Amino acid sequence: MLSRETIKHITSLQQKKYRELHGEYIVEGVKAVSELLTSSAEVKMLCCKKEWFEQNSEICAGRSIQPEFIDDTQLARISNFKNPNSVLAVVKIKPVSIDDVDLNIGITLILDDIRDPGNMGTIIRSADWFGLTQIVCSLSSVDVYNPKVIQSSMGSFLRVSVVYCDLEEVLKKAGNISVYGAFMHGAAVYTIKKSIPAIIVVGNESKGISENLEKYISQKISIPLFSKTNRISNPESLNVAV
Repeated sequence: MLSRETIKHITSLQQKKYRELHGEYIVEGVKAVSELLTSSAEVKMLCCKKEWFEQNSEICAGRSIQPEFIDDTQLARISNFKNPNSVLAVVKIKPVSIDDVDLNIGITLILDDIRDPGNMGTIIRSADWFGLTQIVCSLSSVDVYNPKVIQSSMGSFLRVSVVYCDLEEVLKKAGNISVYGAFMHGAAVYTIKKSIPAIIVVGNESKGISENLEKYISQKISIPLFSKTNRISNPESLNVAV
């Protein structure tokens, strides 16, 4: 059973200031924790129902960690889910910086002031699907270790490096690398000549790309509207995750 202090510590990690203070974050849910335990991430604590551990002893075998067995009541106290399932892990944050970003590898995705955790998680998941290995975020973007981001990324946060820094400092290093920016009235992405390596910049959900970053964009692009022209109205825009 967990002590009162341990419960307090785990629940505090739902807030960014405590994640930064302790250098830890929470991963919750059967699928996410299963992927976590087969990754190189450093697991500090594993809290689970005994039945879950018995069913997943093989993936736990490679970890030198003693699980904390808890019941439904204690799981509900530490969970960020409305309907907690069986397992929660406390994980050490792996420090990354602008020095870890290599703009010459494939496509680098740059996120300018993305605020919604669901959008951020979906973007990470999509990046992972398309083989992108690094995302660079503005300092004002939502924290990748926000529990809702972790949940909606469906384990992809383990395979995609997410760095927070001054975006101008990154774009200044682009050199001859093509920098594509997502704009409402950009050229149709299906028609432009593309090059790799490349940088794709997408902006805030309501404001788009910041004005101070526009000067670094070499090609404005968009996904064109496919709706029929005789409709009374059309959607204003696509969600930034799309």
